[in-house]
Amino acid sequence: AGRYHLVCSNSNPHAAALLAAHEAAVEPAGLVGAAYLDWCLAFCRERRIDIFWPGKEAGLIAAEQARFAAQGTRVLSVASRDTLALLHDKARFCAGLDLPQAPPARFRAVADIAAYDAAYAELRPLHRTLCVKPSESVYGIGFAVLDEERSGAQLLLAGAAYRVNAGELRAGLALMQQFKPLLLMEYLDGHEYSVDCLADQGALLCAIPRKKPLVAGHGQLIELR
Repeated sequence: AGRYHLVCSNSNPHAAALLAAHEAAVEPAGLVGAAYLDWCLAFCRERRIDIFWPGKEAGLIAAEQARFAAQGTRVLSVASRDTLALLHDKARFCAGLDLPQAPPARFRAVADIAAYDAAYAELRPLHRTLCVKPSESVYGIGFAVLDEERSGAQLLLAGAAYRVNAGELRAGLALMQQFKPLLLMEYLDGHEYSVDCLADQGALLCAIPRKKPLVAGHGQLIELR
């Protein structure tokens, strides 16, 4: 515990991670791209940060490691900027997978109503339930299971989190005509797992699986068996 002095920053002053650090700082809200990069450079220089582990704008910061190194800060990056961009783009990432023993759920990437209708016509006869999620998103933001029976009002009053009426979704997308890429995909029932991995130069050191309960808002469970 005495080897490192942890300094944590976040734009959310109530972020739980701030409580675990020796020092906490609130980042200016709304900074993105080059403006956020400049803020990080100044912060690391003023606080004499030796090791910087970025979360926000990780790809951009990974590409600018030399600027941090020039002022004495080593950046810990899990991958290159291009690889991080690929991992954030679910459509590109899944399209490039070759895992016969564990294939991803069947999906189609769509960005306009014509592509959505074609994908729905193809996938719906093959699967009892479909779902959608943005190609680029985190924390389940934008994910929804298509409900063909209950209206949006019924889903709202039932507290049915992560569900949307299929017809109402289609109508909304039709009004937009074009939209940010979505994945229309088969819905895989059961528990969802995420795995946090620690690696050194591509060699896996530790993997921690997190099991997500079927009821929203019940946290996550660490399963080590």
